[in-house]
Amino acid sequence: MLGTFAFLACCSLLAGVHFANVHHQKEQVLIHKHRVEIPPSVFEDEQWKLIDRTGKIVADSSPNLKNWQNVWSQKLDQSWGHELRTKAAGTDRELIVELNPWSYKQPLIPVKRGQLWGFVDDSGKVAVEPIYEHVNDFSNGYALVQEPNEHRWEIVDRKGRVVRSLEPEFEPEEGVSTDGVLVMKKKQNGENDFYILDIKTGKSIPTPMIDRYRGKTFSEGLARYTDVSRKKLGYVDTKGKAITEPIYDEAGLFSEGLAAVFFANRFHFIDTKGRERFALPTDCSLAGDFHNGLAAVALGGHKAPSKFAYLQRVPKDAHWGFIDKTGKVAIPAKFNIEREPSDIVIAPDFHSGLCRMVDVASSTPSVGFIDIKGEWALPPSFAKASDFENNLARVCVNTPGFLKTKWISAGKPNYYSRQDLFTEFAKQFNLIGMFKDQVRLLLGAPTDSDGDIDTYSTNASSCGNGCESVEIRYMDDIVISYRYIHGDSRAAWISNIQDDVLNR
Repeated sequence: MLGTFAFLACCSLLAGVHFANVHHQKEQVLIHKHRVEIPPSVFEDEQWKLIDRTGKIVADSSPNLKNWQNVWSQKLDQSWGHELRTKAAGTDRELIVELNPWSYKQPLIPVKRGQLWGFVDDSGKVAVEPIYEHVNDFSNGYALVQEPNEHRWEIVDRKGRVVRSLEPEFEPEEGVSTDGVLVMKKKQNGENDFYILDIKTGKSIPTPMIDRYRGKTFSEGLARYTDVSRKKLGYVDTKGKAITEPIYDEAGLFSEGLAAVFFANRFHFIDTKGRERFALPTDCSLAGDFHNGLAAVALGGHKAPSKFAYLQRVPKDAHWGFIDKTGKVAIPAKFNIEREPSDIVIAPDFHSGLCRMVDVASSTPSVGFIDIKGEWALPPSFAKASDFENNLARVCVNTPGFLKTKWISAGKPNYYSRQDLFTEFAKQFNLIGMFKDQVRLLLGAPTDSDGDIDTYSTNASSCGNGCESVEIRYMDDIVISYRYIHGDSRAAWISNIQDDVLNR
C-alpha cells in the first residue's frame, strides 16, 4: 500500500533551492529551503477498469468499477437484470428486483414491494410473495425469513411454504447453512445457549457455543465451537457432537476435507475426523483453505508483537506460496499480497483459475495474477486489483494520489496510522525545509494552527485520549521539525537540526 510513495519519489523535483540562516533559542543553524514540484498524480482519483482472464479491458474507467456490487448491478442492468426487471414489472409494476453479486446467481432472487420482501424466479415470476420484513438467500432449498407482525423467524421452501417456525426466544445466528441446518441462540440468565435446528426433522439440539468464521458457521458438516473456560476451539458436527477436543488457538473452515488449525505454536492441517494430516514449518504465520488441491501459506518475515489473533500478525515481509494436500510445496513462497488498510490478512486464493499476487521485486505497487503453476498469467502491472469473479476482475491502472487516498483516510478505523503514512510522506517530499504553503497545498488546511505549529488530527471535533495527530513546526514559514501525538503521548521532534537545540 505504501509503495505509492516510491512512485511519487520519481516525480518529485526541486523547483528552487535556497539556504538560509535560521535563529532558534539563540542558536544559528543552516537549513535547506526548497519548493517541490508537486506531480499531478498526488491529486488524482483512482482509475479502475474491468478486465477478463486474458487481460482484455471489458469496461473502461468508471466510478462504478470501485466495488463489485456496482459492477454486477451495472452489468446485470445491461443484460439479464434488465430483462428480469422488465418481466417482473410486467407482472407487478410495484415490484423492485434486488440484484447483487451473490443473490443473482441463486435460483430465487430477493424482491421488494414497498417495505416487504419476497422472491422471484429467473423469469420474473413471483415464487414467494413479498410479505416478509427480512429475507436471506436460499441455501439447500430453504430460506430464513422474518414475518413483520410478531417479527417471528420462519424457514420457507422455494414455493413459499413455511417449513419451520422458530420459537420467539430463539434468534438465528445466520441463514440456513449449506448443510441444511440452522444455528440458533437463546438467552438464559444473561448468557447465550446455542442450538442446532435440523430443518428436515425440526429437532433442536443443544451445542457448545458455535463461532461464525468469515461469515459462516458450518462448512462440510463441521463448525467451530468455543470452550469458554479453556478459551480454546474445537469442532462439532450437525448433530452437536464434538468431533475434536477444544485444543486449538485458532481453527479455520473445512474445505476439501481439511482445515487449518493453530496450536503448539504452529499451523497444522486436520481432516474431518479430527486427525492431524501434517504440520507446517514454525515460520508459517498463516495458512488458507484448500481449493483445487492447493492452499496458500505465508512463510518467513519478521514478526512484530501483536495483541490480535494470528490473522492480524502476519509479517509484512512474509512471502506467500502454495502447498498441496500432503503438505508439500506446490508453488514456492516467492510472492507478496496486497494488505488491507486494516492489516487484517486473508490468505490469497485462486478465482477463475487465477490468483492475485504482488511482485516482491518491485518497489512500486505491482499487482498481477498467477496461474496454478505459479507463473505470471497477467504480469504485475496494476496498482491495485480485486480477485476474479465470474472470469472478470477490477484493476486500478494508476498509482492513486497521496492526498485523496491516503491522508484523508488515515487515522480512521481500519486504516493505517497517520504516523506510518506521515513518515513516508516526510521522506517522500523531503519535508524539512519545505515552505508552509506547499505543505498546506499537499495536506489541506490544518485541524489547528497555533503560531508556528500546524496540527493535523484524526478527528477535528472529538479526539480524546485516542486522538492521533501530527504536529509540524515552522520557522519563518519553513518546516524545521515534526512529531507524532497519540492521546497524551508526545514523540520527540524529528528534524535535521540537532536534537538538543530542538528539545530546549
